[in-house]
Formats: sequence, structure tokens, C-alpha cells
Amino acid sequence: SCDCITDSLGDDGVTFAFGMDGIVQLFHPGNPDESLCTVPTIDDFYVDYKRLVEIVSDGAMRSYAFQRLQLLSSAFKMHVTANGAVESKEQSNLLGTDFYRTMKIDNHIHAAAAPSAKQFVNFVRNKLETEANVEVCPGKTLAQVFEEAGLDSEHLTIDAFNVLADYSVYQRFDNFNSKYSPFRMAHMRRIFLKTTNYMGGRYFAELIKLVLSRHEESKGHNSAAEMRLSIYGMERHEWLDLAKWVLHDWEAGDFPGPVLSSHNRWLIQVPRLWRIYRNKPGAEGERSFQEMLDNLFIPMFEATLYPEEHPEVAELLKNIVGIDSVDDEGTHEESCQQERPSEWTTEGTPSYWWQLYYIWANLEVLN
Repeated sequence: SCDCITDSLGDDGVTFAFGMDGIVQLFHPGNPDESLCTVPTIDDFYVDYKRLVEIVSDGAMRSYAFQRLQLLSSAFKMHVTANGAVESKEQSNLLGTDFYRTMKIDNHIHAAAAPSAKQFVNFVRNKLETEANVEVCPGKTLAQVFEEAGLDSEHLTIDAFNVLADYSVYQRFDNFNSKYSPFRMAHMRRIFLKTTNYMGGRYFAELIKLVLSRHEESKGHNSAAEMRLSIYGMERHEWLDLAKWVLHDWEAGDFPGPVLSSHNRWLIQVPRLWRIYRNKPGAEGERSFQEMLDNLFIPMFEATLYPEEHPEVAELLKNIVGIDSVDDEGTHEESCQQERPSEWTTEGTPSYWWQLYYIWANLEVLN
């Protein structure tokens, strides 16, 4: 668990810095040599993780767990047989509520996949009809983009868009990712489903606000969502770019205002893309995993400790309820021991548990 000197955290003058172990340290002017928060080290985490792997790999433990699940299943069936009629009667006496009026939360919804295929197709068709001459990328209008791709309004069908999940995505992360690109064209995804593009992500904002309006209207149901947006850790300004997109007062479309809703809370997902960051051009010297942690966490700590200097990111963080790590769990990973992030400079993807530790540990200090 995290050990914090909480009495000092609200004082002025608290500063932060990444330690050599890849964990942010908080310092108070009254005691500049002692960190206000400490978390278990990577060494402790590795020992516990290794022990857990040994436990779940043990044959006797697996047999015991299977037998216990069988017993629990039988016990529940007995409970339903003995008490089902009584519970049904009690439930029918509950007034003012039922399944449809009970709030339900859709989670693990990537924002780019939040619209239904029909909503997406209708949205693109409407834009092609009403904004054909709008410049959507340097020197090209929306009509020109479709013309160069050999597409017209007749191609705007759900089947042609090819955005529905099917058998082809099973254990194929490449196919899964391609489903986010209409017609399997990356520039179409960039125009319609990105927060940073030539148009400032306007089409994506309008599309998401269309989805959010359905939750808010709650016609025949009562539901909300936890949609996800990505922070990649590739650049330091990603948090600010995302904050400006979410908080912007969008005037176009049927639902003006920021991309916020009483029926949605944002989650941030961090794709494990070290292999891409490692080979990104423009670096002076060898890249390390620590640089990705800097890009991910420094803006969060700056906005938390100094919100008056970083108002957009500070406001965005108020609307975020969680952070997740995502990628293809089937991809090859390099074996990790207790390396520090500044020491990881090879092209291989570090182990899942190793990356999760540094995300968890820094979030623990931040919280």
C-alpha cells in the first residue's frame, strides 16, 4: 500500500520529480529530502507477482478451485429451487423500479466504437451531403477525399464500411484494429474518428455528442456509459490536446457544447506501444521507457499540484474515473526482472506485469 504524509499534501510549495526507480516523488519545502509518498518497490512487486504465478500454476490448487466452483454452482441451484418463488414475490412488490428504470452502465467502450454502424454511416452520409466542400485535410475537401478514394454516396452502406466485429477479429488484433477504419482506409479514420486532425477533431466530437444524447434522452431505458479515449505517451502535449478537445465549446452539429455529459464518465486507456515509440524518428540518443512515463504522468502531476497553471488538464482530470493499459495480450514480450524504466532501451516489448507496475505505482502516488 501507499505510505503518505497526508498532512503536507495540501500545503503550498509541494514539488515533484521522477526518482531513479521510475516512481514520482513528492517533496515539501519543510523536508526536501524525504518523499511524502512511498509505494512498494519493483523488487517487492516482482516477488509477490512470481509467487502468485506459482500458485495459479499449481495442479493441486487448480483441482481445488474447480471443485469449489462446482460446489458453489450446486449451492446456488439449491438456493434457487428453495427460495426462487419467495424472491420473485418480493421483487414483484418493489414499487417504482424495474430492470428498464434501473441505471445500467456500458463500460469498456472505445469512443471510436461507441456509435452504432448505422449511426456512423448516416453521419458520414450527412456530412458528404451538407459539407462536401469543407476542407478536411490540407488542400482537400471532403468530396475530393471520397472522389480520390473512388467512393460516392452509393458506397455508404454498413457492409461497405466494414466496421462491424465478426469472426475475423478472433485472436487477430490486426483485424480488430482495422475495423476502426471505414473502408479500411486510415485517412478516413483520421478525418472522422480522431481528436487531433486538420479540423481539430470536430467530426469526432459531433459524432460522440450524438451518441451521448441518446443516453441522456433515455427513451425506453436508463443507461450511461464509460467511454474511453487514448493517451499514447508519445508526446508531452497529448494531455493538453485531449483536454482542449473534450472541453471545447463545439458550436456545430445538433448538440453544441463540450464533449461532457451527465451520462458519461471518461476513462483513459494507455496502449502498450513501446516498440513504436522506441523506433520513432527524431530522438537524440537512445530512447528509454522512462521517457514514455514522463509523457504520461508529468502533465497529470502538474495539473494536480498546480491547477491554476494547467487549467484545461486539471478540469479534464475531474471527468476521468480510471486509467487502463491495453494492447494485444497475445503479442511476444521480453522477459523482465527488476529493470528500471531508464534502463529499458531495447526494442523488445517489456512484460505486461512490469509495465502495469509502473502505471499502478505512479497512479497510487498521484491519488
